[in-house]
Amino acid sequence: MLRSREPPDLMITDYLMPGMNGAELIELANPLAPAMKLMLITGYSNIAEGPAASVPRLAKPFRHADLAQLVADLLTCEPEGKVVQFPIRGR
Repeated sequence: MLRSREPPDLMITDYLMPGMNGAELIELANPLAPAMKLMLITGYSNIAEGPAASVPRLAKPFRHADLAQLVADLLTCEPEGKVVQFPIRGR
C-alpha cells in the first residue's frame, strides 16, 4: 500500500509489536509515503529519541472518543511534532 500511487492518508501503529516496534515501522514507512500522517499508540510514557519522538501519539489507556478526536485532528490539520496525551479519567 505504501508504494502505491495513493498511499493511505493515515497510519496508526502500536509501539510494541512482534518483530518490529512502531518506531521502526514509522522509520521505514515515512520515506515511502512522506505525506501520510502518522500516529503512534503506546503505553510507554516517554519515547525520547528517533522518529517516534516527534510523531503524534496517544497514550494508553485511552477512550474511543480520544482516538476519534486525534484521528480527526490529524486528517484536518497539521499538528507536526505534537505529542498528545489525553488525561486519564478516574485516576
